[in-house]
Amino acid sequence: MKKRLLLITNGYPYGESERSFLSAEIEALKQRFEISLLAYDQKAPLVHPAEGFQRIERYTFSPLHEARKTCVFRLFMNLHILKEVCSAVKHTDSCSFKTYYREILSYSYHITQVLPRIRKIVAEDQIDVVYTYWCTPCTLAALSLKKEFPTLKVITRFHGYDLYEERTSIRWQPFRNFVAARADRLVFASQAGEQYFLSRWGSRWPQKRITAYLGSRSMGQFQPCSDGTLRLVSCSNAIPLKRVHLIIDALAALPAGYRVEWHHIGDGTELDALRVRSREAFREHPDIRWTFHGYVVNDQLEALYHSICPDVFITTTSTEGGVPVSIQEAFSMGIPAIATAVGGIPEIVRTGETGFLLPEEPSVQEISAAVRSMYESTPAQRGAMRSAAFRLWREQFDAVRNADRFATFLDHI
Repeated sequence: MKKRLLLITNGYPYGESERSFLSAEIEALKQRFEISLLAYDQKAPLVHPAEGFQRIERYTFSPLHEARKTCVFRLFMNLHILKEVCSAVKHTDSCSFKTYYREILSYSYHITQVLPRIRKIVAEDQIDVVYTYWCTPCTLAALSLKKEFPTLKVITRFHGYDLYEERTSIRWQPFRNFVAARADRLVFASQAGEQYFLSRWGSRWPQKRITAYLGSRSMGQFQPCSDGTLRLVSCSNAIPLKRVHLIIDALAALPAGYRVEWHHIGDGTELDALRVRSREAFREHPDIRWTFHGYVVNDQLEALYHSICPDVFITTTSTEGGVPVSIQEAFSMGIPAIATAVGGIPEIVRTGETGFLLPEEPSVQEISAAVRSMYESTPAQRGAMRSAAFRLWREQFDAVRNADRFATFLDHI
């Protein structure tokens, strides 16, 4: 008889936000569990198959200022909240005491809102395992039910915004000591994330942590062009954190006569400004061609890559939660990468083997030098990098294999 699992997501099966993360994992989990699904209500339409679940429900949070005064008073007088505020103040001074209190009160109010929904599903569906795909107030709510349901197991996965302190407005992740103490397993999308958590909150419970790479689907290999042009592709949101402008500046710093074709995939607030910057930067570089494709739906991404036939993937991002899916997808096609050493990127990009690893804060000259190295590499050297990239993807980042391993892991807890 299958065990019963409650999966709590930030959207899936609604919208596109978790398609690349959860599609393979859901199918593997269905083989071993009866699944109840609780998804955050983002008003997005149902875009994934809804068959095979015990139930699918949506939840939402209302802001603290809409709470009843009696509820706010109870939260305000809660000693656990006061201790958490004091811990935040002690470990970081980026905000005032009042700001910490307001933010942690709001977080706690979200816990009280979702708790009855989780309790109801756990009781009615006789849930054995609660798996929160992100560490959110839902995780804290599920953990608070363990005394009420003694056999209940709670597992949470960490990615980026729910892990790194610098990703929050107050530079503090609330109640992480409680999560480390009460959760049955702590799952991380990269070794870097795991070590980050252990260094701050989980040093007393190292046996609970596990790194489980998400992986990506296979997007098929192709034969690169051999016309003397180096083809680069970048795939990210056009936002300040991704530092796409550094790619433009690095290409503009290449010696005259280097034939380069650069394609950027992704939309964002900086896209128009990046187009303007490219026109100005490449005005004196007729051998550099560039295209901004904007947003491309996941189903069309593979065909676009195969039409471009990139020689190398490039990212100059300033932050990553785990190992970027975009690099994993590139490796599934045998495309090596030039990438900054942030988050879990050093776990997949290895200089001279699967690409070139840049410093966390690379200079334009360092990025340009890596592009030159790829441009000047021989066909044999490029072929070796392509083979190594694909081999690493197959061994560690194949979404189907990783999903099956992770579902087996959950089943054995």
